[in-house]
Amino acid sequence: MQLFKLQDRKSKLIILGFFALYNALIYLDFKLNFIPYLPDSGQYNILFKTGRPFVDMSKSLNGFLYVIKGLRVLFVKNILVYISFQIFLYFISVIIFYRSWFVLYQATRPKAFEQLYFLLALSLPSAFLYHLVPLRECFTTLGFSIALYFLLKAFKNRANFNLGFVSGLFIIIMTRIQMAFYFIVGLMGLKFSLDKSVLRKVSGLLFGLFLFAGVLSLTHYKISPEQLSSARNYRVAKYSGSYGKVAWSSYTDIVKSSPQLVSQFLFSPLPILHNQNALDMKLIFLDALFMFVIWFVILINAKKWVLNYRVWFLLMLIYLALFGIYEFNIGGAVRHRLPLSLMAILMASQFLSQGIYSFNSKMNG
Repeated sequence: MQLFKLQDRKSKLIILGFFALYNALIYLDFKLNFIPYLPDSGQYNILFKTGRPFVDMSKSLNGFLYVIKGLRVLFVKNILVYISFQIFLYFISVIIFYRSWFVLYQATRPKAFEQLYFLLALSLPSAFLYHLVPLRECFTTLGFSIALYFLLKAFKNRANFNLGFVSGLFIIIMTRIQMAFYFIVGLMGLKFSLDKSVLRKVSGLLFGLFLFAGVLSLTHYKISPEQLSSARNYRVAKYSGSYGKVAWSSYTDIVKSSPQLVSQFLFSPLPILHNQNALDMKLIFLDALFMFVIWFVILINAKKWVLNYRVWFLLMLIYLALFGIYEFNIGGAVRHRLPLSLMAILMASQFLSQGIYSFNSKMNG
């Protein structure tokens, strides 16, 4: 299938090697219990083992509960097999992200780009942490990758609708409904800023508004600064490890507080809006350092992404604007920026593969 096409045999070996490593770590943790405890994983562990909702489970996860019930039967209630399945879904997602790049762009050095991307994406510390325990991250990432791929296909083919995009959106609504807003805004953003046809601009905007209203009706959210402020502050007060109480009475207030909120989201657990010691959170601290290098590579190639990769950059910017402002938890920021991290790794891999080729050419020439 074109969706899973790879260009290099070494990339397949990299994927298989990491898949074996992830699965080996599951069984090592079962014996040695070295993976840090995550409160949410305890809840999803209950969900899988009992097939019943955990305490205070969001109503938006009712659909996901039925998926888990089916998987419990399929995997004979074996939690280790279920976690291995999570890993499989994450690896599928990483491949679909890779193919998404090629909907719009070509790799200057295809083999080097492909190998670098899979090495970096599968080495991401947060990927190890959040896919070796029971969580919904793999499902959300899968839905995101499918929706992204088919959104870009729709944009390239000058279409507003395709079944693949809706399928990815459906998976997201079942697992993390907030993320559905990203694709709705992304669809409108792509159409309005990049499409030359006025008719397609308007049709994309109307379709996006229709989807936005539909998804919003499934939630308890109200789109006003006061309501958003109240919802955020309630969660900050309720959950440990949270940050960023706000007092929003206008959209100007939201804009003013955005730089710090976005910075905390990008580089969590580094202390920007909180005073906790980031070194106490070893794996997610490593993830912050890892992504700092990725963002640095992108930053020093700013001219290239402005000129050549503006669609990809626009999609990353929309993600950052929506979820950087929405996020309120130190660990949650690391989990919820995973799709953005994979998009950034793709862009950095393009620049790194070009840089390595140029360096080798100079050394040999």
